[in-house]
Amino acid sequence: MYLGKIILDGQEYEIPVFAGRAITEILLGSAWLKILPLTVNYQASILTFGD
Repeated sequence: MYLGKIILDGQEYEIPVFAGRAITEILLGSAWLKILPLTVNYQASILTFGD
């Protein structure tokens, strides 16, 4: 497990990142989704956090 830091609209967030050879897919934890709403448009390749 690693601690990732990202900046969205000038606000810095720390999120736990799990990595390893056994993990074959990208996972978003429910704790992150409690902070910001998530909108996904796979056809347009758009992933939006926040309003």
